[in-house]
Amino acid sequence: MNSEILRFSSLKYQDRYILNATKENYVIFEDMLFNEFRSDQESYLNQLAPNKRAIVADFCKVLHDRRDEVYAKYKVARTLKEVSEIIYHDPNWVAIRNAALDCIKKLGYDLEDFERREGC
Repeated sequence: MNSEILRFSSLKYQDRYILNATKENYVIFEDMLFNEFRSDQESYLNQLAPNKRAIVADFCKVLHDRRDEVYAKYKVARTLKEVSEIIYHDPNWVAIRNAALDCIKKLGYDLEDFERREGC
């Protein structure tokens, strides 16, 4: 499983590694939006059965359609509280997270297991 989709789906992960990051354990929000899934997306998709490829492609479409609007808000966010508002309440970010959740559920992955392994 491409763990990036799990990262997009987990509010606990985003809270832990973006909003409550430490210098040893952190995720840069901008990298998550633009780099995490794109780098190996095509090779990952090609490894999947066609029905699973369609499920992941649906998530990718939501991510690509909405991330620029999320990033526009993130660029002007000056405080951790503003970033928190994006992660918890921005309709575009919530849609991305929900699409990721839908994707992992359809693929049969366990979000709680991922969060436990990640220390969320």
